[in-house]
Amino acid sequence: MSATQVFVTTTAPVENQPFEIVERKGVGHPDTLADGVAEALSIAYARHCLQEFGAVLHHHFDKTLIMGGQANIDFGVGEIVKPFRLVMNGRVSSVFGERKINYRELQEAAAKEYLRKALPHIDVANHLEIHSFSTSYSRSPFWYQPRGFEDLPEYTSPYINDSSAIVSFWPLSKLERAVLAAEKYFYDETGKPQFAHLGQDIKILALRNDHEVHVTVAVPFISSSTPNKSWYLEKLGCIHADLQNILQSILGGHCSIHATINAQDYDLLDVTKERKSCYLTATGSALDYGEEGVVGRGNRARGVRSCLRPNSTDAIHGKNPTFHVGKVYTYFGDQISKAIAEELACECSVVLATQNKRPTRAPQSVFIGVSERRSEREIKHIVERELSKTGWVKPIVEDQYFLPSPGKYYGQKG
Repeated sequence: MSATQVFVTTTAPVENQPFEIVERKGVGHPDTLADGVAEALSIAYARHCLQEFGAVLHHHFDKTLIMGGQANIDFGVGEIVKPFRLVMNGRVSSVFGERKINYRELQEAAAKEYLRKALPHIDVANHLEIHSFSTSYSRSPFWYQPRGFEDLPEYTSPYINDSSAIVSFWPLSKLERAVLAAEKYFYDETGKPQFAHLGQDIKILALRNDHEVHVTVAVPFISSSTPNKSWYLEKLGCIHADLQNILQSILGGHCSIHATINAQDYDLLDVTKERKSCYLTATGSALDYGEEGVVGRGNRARGVRSCLRPNSTDAIHGKNPTFHVGKVYTYFGDQISKAIAEELACECSVVLATQNKRPTRAPQSVFIGVSERRSEREIKHIVERELSKTGWVKPIVEDQYFLPSPGKYYGQKG
């Protein structure tokens, strides 16, 4: 790793900074659905390639788009009248030597399986149209139609496919953990929804100004399971009380917490706070209202969108786990930041900046921010040690490291 420059600086701990803003788009949010489907496609394709050929062939499905439909929605009523559309884009290897790959079949099966889990109220057979526009086009005739391992140069000499800067950090702040816990409240330990009358398009935005915290949570109700407004308001009251307790337990008694559930129901500037509408959906997602989701607009490093932390210049989901910079270096960044934070007892942020075609283990520069002054020699040793490791494809593919999961950061086990 001698060609890599490592820079170390001391930064203020996130929780010592006066402001903090954290967002989490739940697994049913259209953008997270697009991320999840794209990642599920990549995992299914990569697993097939590893089983059949022993290597992951060139592909990326990171241009996937999910487009909303239309529904009749009212108390006790939830009917899809125009289906959702899933548009799978990106390029993919269609052959390996003389062996053809039925990638469209892999794509459709993976997409349906993921959406069934993420949106249990969707009927994928009747509510979803699937379109695949994946191609094998390339200026290199054998990039997506490899004759053999000779057309997979990264197989023997791993390198990064693009110039980019990728961010990670560890540990999560209390506010980041609270935001994840707010989504996790709606699921059991296996990741299944705890409340049949609630949907999965749960979005949380948390703002901290010193010790004052405002948390806004959007929780869709399943319209066919919601009989009337009184019932809706009663359930909202229970959710509010439970979330308030969860947030307080994580953030501590010194914080003043103001939680708002379904702010869109009423005029926030009206002192009476009378709810003039109710957040109802047929399937549990804003897709019912025609909204769309696009890969890369969902959660970022560690599965949250922390506005005042540095952010990556690349997205993660649906990309090749062998050499795509957004995916591979997010994984390496996670390992480096966690190792430094835990071994040296500090908060750590990492930026991996590199150039197209540089070896995977030798990024151009690594920027390390630590909350306490620590030995640069030890920090550089950890960076070099983590970058020297091989076998990152297995946790990304087999352990589904980046597949969105309710209430969890990327790579969280259990």
